[in-house]
Amino acid sequence: MNEKYFEVLRRLYPDGKTLYLECRGMDDNNIPGDVKNYRVNVVGQIDIAYKHKVYRNMYIEFCGGHATYIYRHTHKTTGRPLKKAVKELKNVNGLHINTSYPVEEFCNGCVYNASYRLNPMESEIYAENYDYTKKDIVRIINKYALEKYNNVVIIEDAARKIINTAGGYREKSILASDPVFSIGETWNEEHKTVRITARKKNQLAESCEVDLITGKITN
Repeated sequence: MNEKYFEVLRRLYPDGKTLYLECRGMDDNNIPGDVKNYRVNVVGQIDIAYKHKVYRNMYIEFCGGHATYIYRHTHKTTGRPLKKAVKELKNVNGLHINTSYPVEEFCNGCVYNASYRLNPMESEIYAENYDYTKKDIVRIINKYALEKYNNVVIIEDAARKIINTAGGYREKSILASDPVFSIGETWNEEHKTVRITARKKNQLAESCEVDLITGKITN
């Protein structure tokens, strides 16, 4: 993309924001790097620019924690075709991305809400061989997003830290009960609340909320 065009778009948005990520998969401390969940998505939708076109309200999900491979079809030295492709390690902690953006479509006088993947951008990102880490996730977002980010927070990690630091017996008991994390009722520039709900005998139980901005227990 033309850099001057991209900078004009970015002037419409403030710089230096925090990118919030929400876990959607299973936690695994054996995952290399600093993202210990197999799937994380950007909280809310963001606007991105790709190939001189702006895509509004895009949902972006990152997946990782697995090794990725390529198949080599030619000899490394001679360049001659191989009879059988050779499987080679590409990245021990490779990153995948899933995207979705809304489109209004019209048919017979009616309006339909559809959604599409931005496959060319996904393929471009995969070809760059990024790591499944916070650093590379921010690099990817800053390459395409109209807003610029200088920090990344996984909301589950931040909520756990707040409870461990400021929580009492009740909050720590909830945290120890295989909890479910979800976005709270308030999510704006001043306050970003996360609800933590205990899970007991496969049933949701008591809950509490924390504010990621103030670092306090809110109820």
